[in-house]
Amino acid sequence: MKGPLSGYKIIEFATYVAAPSGVRILADWGAEVIKIEGPSGDDYRTNWNVYCMPGESDLYNPCFDLVGVNKRFMVVDLRTDEGREILYKLLEDAQAFVTSARDKALKKLGCDWETLHAKFPRLVYGHVRGYGENGALRDMPGYDYTAYHARSGVGGSLYEKGGSPMIGGPGFGDLQTGLALAGGIAAALVGAERTGVGDRVVVSLNAVGVYVMSLAHTAAQYGGYILPTSRRSTSNPFNSTYKTKDNKWIQFCVAAPELGYNHFMETIGRGDLKDDPRYCKMAYMREHHHEEFIDIIEEALAQKTMAEWEKILTEADIAFGPLYESADVLKDSEIWDNEYAQRVTYPTGDEAILIHPPARLDSIGTAPLVTSRGIGADTEAILREHGYAEDQIRVWEESGVVVQHA
Repeated sequence: MKGPLSGYKIIEFATYVAAPSGVRILADWGAEVIKIEGPSGDDYRTNWNVYCMPGESDLYNPCFDLVGVNKRFMVVDLRTDEGREILYKLLEDAQAFVTSARDKALKKLGCDWETLHAKFPRLVYGHVRGYGENGALRDMPGYDYTAYHARSGVGGSLYEKGGSPMIGGPGFGDLQTGLALAGGIAAALVGAERTGVGDRVVVSLNAVGVYVMSLAHTAAQYGGYILPTSRRSTSNPFNSTYKTKDNKWIQFCVAAPELGYNHFMETIGRGDLKDDPRYCKMAYMREHHHEEFIDIIEEALAQKTMAEWEKILTEADIAFGPLYESADVLKDSEIWDNEYAQRVTYPTGDEAILIHPPARLDSIGTAPLVTSRGIGADTEAILREHGYAEDQIRVWEESGVVVQHA
């Protein structure tokens, strides 16, 4: 594939979403990616069942293609000496190795940083973890829902105060972690080119969650802005949600509310409140008239439908967004006009909508989507490319060191 990483080879030994999603981005940018799976395959291949998608066929698995497009697949049993030697052979001309395995497993398999850095000093090493390398949680299992959503403060902050905590969106923290990983690996590849020494890139789900909540966490130490909050007690009523006449929700963002106060009030049909001293100064309004001011905005927004407000607010150049659900997003012209999404036809003849990662490079445009295949679909071809003879490949297949699937 064309792109700035064309000519780079990355070996992925990772499961589920976080690390593979980051490597998928690198593949979109032109890198050759070889995904190594154990004999039973990446468990994420079966998660189509969790999210009520099709996936019975290896040739039609949109859930797995979230992270599996543009890769090649081989099965190598790294628990065997022969399997490890195959990995090391692949790493001889690779630029990066990415894993999400836990420390004890990596050391047992000979895939830990110390071992690989000693053998391949120029190799960039990417490691996605649940929690950080230090502290009591370093060996704990960590997933999106636990390390990112729960312990980082995301899930405990982003819900209506007094209600029940929300269930995290599927893959929400994983995909953000993948973005961080892709950026870190890309930077480390530049560093290796300049210095001749490979770097280690470590990203934890917990760290990503803490980072995306860093504005709230920083504010919390001063006591004035504490989450969770209620939409009726937000410090800036212009940055809240309101229901329209047709029972749809709209989100506003007036980042400088005092400067934008008069324009906003005129736009929603309450020009009679321009420069009103009860509401135009945020600190005074919050202390003395907060509830009644939100009531005023709620009443105004309830007078028109979402379609009417979209026209009015667009003409007024006020930042807003309808609160869409997934079904709305998939029909939104924005994602099609900008090629955020793409309709893909599978070898089975089935179609699905797949989403592209957000960073778009002009040199690539819309990256092609080569849908995934079954575990071990490219095992024999990759082994041949690395100089292994047919007889040797057959011996390994018979002993289970490698597996080739159709």
